[in-house]
Amino acid sequence: MRRALISSTIAILALIYIAPALQPGHVMVPMDIPQDLLAWKGDPSVRVRVSNSLLSDVPLQLVPWDMESRRLIASGQMPWRNRFAGDGSDLFASPLAALLSPFTWPRLAFGLEGWEWTVLLKLLVAAASMWWLARLVARGRRAGVFPPPKPQPAPMDGEMLMTGGRTWGVAQERVFGFNTLGPFLSAIIFAFSGYSIVWALYPHTNVFVLLPALAAAALLLSRGVTPGRVLALGVIAALATAGGHPETLFIGVLAITAWLIFADARRKVPVALAALGGFLLVGIQLLPFALILGKSYVIVARGEQLGSYFRQFSIASLVLPGYLGSPLKGELDLTGLFAGAENFNQRSGAFIGALSLLAIAIAWRHLSRVIKAGAVIAAVALGLSLSIPGISHTLHSIPLFGWTAPEYYAVAFVVFAALAAGPALAHVILSGARKRIGTWVFIIGLVTFIGGSLPTVVPGPLETAANQTIETLRARGHLNQPPEVYQARLAGYLEAARGTALRRVALPGLCWAVFGLAIMLPPSTRRTLIGGAAVVAELMVFGWGYNPAIRADDAVRPPQMLQQVRHADPEGRWSIAAGHEVFPPNLSTLWRVHDVHSYDILTSRRQAVRLAPAGYDPLRWTLPAMPSPEQMAALGKLGVRFYLTPQGLIQIPGAVERRPVANVPPEGIWAGLGVTLAGALLLLGCAIWARGRPSIER
Repeated sequence: MRRALISSTIAILALIYIAPALQPGHVMVPMDIPQDLLAWKGDPSVRVRVSNSLLSDVPLQLVPWDMESRRLIASGQMPWRNRFAGDGSDLFASPLAALLSPFTWPRLAFGLEGWEWTVLLKLLVAAASMWWLARLVARGRRAGVFPPPKPQPAPMDGEMLMTGGRTWGVAQERVFGFNTLGPFLSAIIFAFSGYSIVWALYPHTNVFVLLPALAAAALLLSRGVTPGRVLALGVIAALATAGGHPETLFIGVLAITAWLIFADARRKVPVALAALGGFLLVGIQLLPFALILGKSYVIVARGEQLGSYFRQFSIASLVLPGYLGSPLKGELDLTGLFAGAENFNQRSGAFIGALSLLAIAIAWRHLSRVIKAGAVIAAVALGLSLSIPGISHTLHSIPLFGWTAPEYYAVAFVVFAALAAGPALAHVILSGARKRIGTWVFIIGLVTFIGGSLPTVVPGPLETAANQTIETLRARGHLNQPPEVYQARLAGYLEAARGTALRRVALPGLCWAVFGLAIMLPPSTRRTLIGGAAVVAELMVFGWGYNPAIRADDAVRPPQMLQQVRHADPEGRWSIAAGHEVFPPNLSTLWRVHDVHSYDILTSRRQAVRLAPAGYDPLRWTLPAMPSPEQMAALGKLGVRFYLTPQGLIQIPGAVERRPVANVPPEGIWAGLGVTLAGALLLLGCAIWARGRPSIER
């Protein structure tokens, strides 16, 4: 009963999240985003509202890679390279394309219709992964989360548990017991956390959702060595590595290693060897990637791209992540009002719910040493993610650490804070009534709810504030159109502001108020259900719809200029080029037209040097919107005959014919295969060695 109820609840929540994309004719990928680019709309003063303007990397990078991979696989070829981008950007050897990750396979099988199944799979794996880790920690002999509530003894078979004048049957206690409710809430919090949701369509979460399982497999192996546990850790390590986001993997493995040390995990050598064998299993991709990385421009540019400044706006996002709005179509994004505010994804990656943070603070002294160790690691990771002056400069001077964007340290925070939040919430909900705390939570939630509702109830001050905001943004250079353009859009802004205030402020406040009321009740089934529902609702309000479902008919079509190119050059003898605001690179891959450059962090230094005379900016992977005659001539020498500009298509006379890109394996592929075989042999050797070892549980 317990497992069926928990599994079905998690599955229902995950299905609710992707439900809009399950409607006929809908897809869960923002393929409408290019419609706001100049190649489609022409007039820069026209604003085309898109589903989520912040997810542009998905249609501009990931979808073209998927589409070319599908074509090559369908033709019986290995997807080694994207033949329509630059000098043949790598697919198989690029971790970001993540062709070896099972989370990519639904998209390769079903195209745009596979994205919702990828997201669903990630949510389910995330919940199962954290459930496994939380249950394992709760069952450890020295890792009990906290004692049962003092007023009542634990029920025996056939007894009834009396709590606060109410009677619980044994069945309810087994469903809502401390060591069941805690892991269940940890699983929900982790699966619907900020990092899990804002990066759900990206390779970041291919790795992220497996980190709790990686920690669980390592902890299990440290408690007792068996062949099955060796292989389990190796396979999970390989899957996480194949996920395709090295920064998430690096931070996750570092945090898990520190946690195992603080948790006094024994048998560290078998854990290290099994994990190493798993990482090496992906050597067939990792070695070619390392060779490409060594020749890429990112080696030169990484320090300039990361920067270093205190991320103070992320602190408020731990409690109210939408306080500056969001980039969704029906909402308002106020990021431009504040210098250094970053975007919604960067600000909100560490969100696990204000109620979760409150519960950890309340229940801290009741948490076990193992969970406290994880919470301390989470706090350190959160501090590193904020890029605190002094600390961040020291971190940037350390090899590997200096290559990691600060906001990605939220990975370790979410993993171990979610692990602690579940049992902490279970303690708060299931133990004695806390009327004083509940009263304050209710009052704060009610005030927040009223404040978020005021723009709808009293619209006058909102209109005044909107006009002031427009003037501020224009003064700071964020708005470049004439004032009358923004006045014409004012009605839309006001409607978006009301919706934003309701969703991002009022609804979270309502969840807090309901939770406050719940913990004022005496312990009972009703208190458990209301309190748990408030925690889940806070997370669902944050994330639902952030990865929007659009109608398939709204997906971008080739712009008129590209159709002219295809008509003038049906055999593909020349290349095209354009400024990023007009027609970004990689998009032409969708329609089998070659672009002279690519939107790819692994763009080689050689390619950057070749494109430099054409005005190429290697830090932003862009060409100018309107090149000079000298830049046009340089492009012509590279095989570019057609240049897409805001004013229309320009043909470059005398352009040389381009040399077609061959779909050939990357350098180091056979040596990488040798690394993979070495990893397999290492894992096999560890498993054989483990057969003769006794499995002793701690």
